[in-house]
Amino acid sequence: MDLLAKYTSLFTLMTVVLGWIVVNWQNNNREERKEVRSSLSEAIEEITSLEDEAVKYHSADSRSAEGEREITKRITRLSSRIRHLGIESDESRRLFIRFKQSMTLDNFETNRFSQQGTDSEILEMISMRSEELQDALETQFSRLFRGPFLHRLAASIRQFLMRCKP
Repeated sequence: MDLLAKYTSLFTLMTVVLGWIVVNWQNNNREERKEVRSSLSEAIEEITSLEDEAVKYHSADSRSAEGEREITKRITRLSSRIRHLGIESDESRRLFIRFKQSMTLDNFETNRFSQQGTDSEILEMISMRSEELQDALETQFSRLFRGPFLHRLAASIRQFLMRCKP
């Protein structure tokens, strides 16, 4: 009987410790999700704002060196912000590059600047790439924090492996 009491006490202690570990892990995960969601919302606002700035630049009557510097600076800041989210994927990297190229590849930092109309291919491409990037970031967030357990686990492993790459 004494042996049974010892095992019962040990089982109770292990249950309490295991329960505390699970609750702590879930609490930390919830807090991380809230922080990432907040940062992601700010990044999406920045993407939208940068899109508006690029449209304004390309729709202007003439080239603006100040506008070019501002767009370039904001692209650099946005890149850092997305990288620090911790939800970056190969797809979101590729889409970020396409978004950047849509703003800076044609009609940017050139003496052959020409004002773009509302139906311009450049402006349409900027808008499309912005939406694609926002969607990719939202999708990655959902995979990491909202999907079924196995999908979240697989996404977390992919994130870990990506962070380990040189």
